[in-house]
Amino acid sequence: MKFVSAIHNLLLVALAIATSVACRDYTPPSESTLAVRNADIATIRNACQVAPITFDNDAVIAGRVTTTDRAGNFQRSLFVEDTTGGAEIMVGMYDLHCKYPLGTMLSIKLRGTTAYVIGGVLQIGLKAESYSYHEVDYFYSEAVADRHIGRGTDIVAIEPMVCRISTLDSSCCGRLVAIDALQHSPLDERDGITTIGFHRFTDADGGEVYMHISERADFATEQLPNGLTHIIGILHYGDVGYGVGDKYYIKPRTKDDILVEYNPD
Repeated sequence: MKFVSAIHNLLLVALAIATSVACRDYTPPSESTLAVRNADIATIRNACQVAPITFDNDAVIAGRVTTTDRAGNFQRSLFVEDTTGGAEIMVGMYDLHCKYPLGTMLSIKLRGTTAYVIGGVLQIGLKAESYSYHEVDYFYSEAVADRHIGRGTDIVAIEPMVCRISTLDSSCCGRLVAIDALQHSPLDERDGITTIGFHRFTDADGGEVYMHISERADFATEQLPNGLTHIIGILHYGDVGYGVGDKYYIKPRTKDDILVEYNPD
């Protein structure tokens, strides 16, 4: 347990460093523009499980930013988290880390937005057009985003929720999680040719979870870890390929979210 605690502390240091790096380009608001929170993320999530909801009331959620698009594995959206859950805010712009760095407190005014749980994750944005394949669309413009998103002036490093594979459930989706003592366990030769895509990891109990790295990530050419690995990132649930159907998978934010605990080489 001491080893796991040490690994956890290293992760928190990495998060703090990532936050400080993001802040180099960050211009904080001169004063808080946060709206008063009157709803929690879990309540909104539960209401949107079956069908999308377009809000015509003054519900407001708030949470701290848990993702960064600086490394490219997340793009055009950001995740926020309160004590009850996480949500993806469909901002629809690039370089979001310059305005919404890790650890920033945001409020989201839901009036006029649409929310729906997709791939296990609560998405909040605008209602998609009828011809779209999606239920929730991006805000797209800064003016629209500013109408819904308020910013606080302080930045606080985010601590991931430490989990075991056996304890994962749908309520964890959209949250920043950390799982230790994972071993890369490819299903076939396609898993390992490149870092891009989905990669299967298992624990000592035989549980499995996948890691997803986008081709746009600046660490997409890194070698996959060889040894026991600690992974942090946003938890999702969906089709991971290989003919195995829907599985839980983690999207790391930067290469620092993938920490090798022990390398047999």
